[in-house]
Amino acid sequence: SNALPLPDGYGWLPVDGGYRLVHGVAAIGSDVYTSLQAAFDAVADNNTETTIKLLSDVTDDGVALYNNTEDDHPGATQKNIVVDFQNHTYAVGANLVGSTGYESQAWHLEMGNTVTLKNGTLTSSAAAMLVQNYCNLTLDNMVLDGSSLMGNSVYTLSNNCGNVVINNSKIIAKSGSNNYAFDVCEAKEGFSLPLTGGTLNGSIVLADSAKTAMQNSPNNVSITKVATIDLNAPDGYHWTNPTEGYDTLVKDTET
Repeated sequence: SNALPLPDGYGWLPVDGGYRLVHGVAAIGSDVYTSLQAAFDAVADNNTETTIKLLSDVTDDGVALYNNTEDDHPGATQKNIVVDFQNHTYAVGANLVGSTGYESQAWHLEMGNTVTLKNGTLTSSAAAMLVQNYCNLTLDNMVLDGSSLMGNSVYTLSNNCGNVVINNSKIIAKSGSNNYAFDVCEAKEGFSLPLTGGTLNGSIVLADSAKTAMQNSPNNVSITKVATIDLNAPDGYHWTNPTEGYDTLVKDTET
């Protein structure tokens, strides 16, 4: 059974309706990798959708997709990665990632790539930010647990550009003031962030650049949520309902 306890560095690889014990924590098809980062690095940079399966609960290093070669990771602008956590938890405990000089993040995903995270939990007690995102990102049946992030003024999910879809997922902020479930930092023309299902435990914040983009291009920069999601709007904003079943974030001076 895949419920059996595992030695460190091993996982259960689904095979022919059963499971095979392998030395590795992630797999692409039958290819097994000893780290999730190694599996990310192995994905072709040609927009071909590739599924990586997490094979066990893992505590390991940060994970990054960089535009340019950095820290021996190949640069990528067209990777299309689906990470199926298979109901496992990935905890980042050391070797944080981020742009040079800002290596304080658990995961760092750069522009041009497409990433889907599904069916599991991502957490860290070592990072100050759980996910720094610039790519097209989908969360599906995920828990992003930032409740144990290091320090104050910390963010579970930071959204910069690319489109972000949050579906049937839970985003947890660290308790206390100035800690956020997510922010919208550098929204650009064409940015959208629909919350289509799930819960957010914590508040959200908009950077000045995001506010400007939303004001200048309201039809091309949007943050929406299904009406069933209970989420306070940031100061100076409120949720309105121009589309049946969906609320849109707008300034208080707008309707």
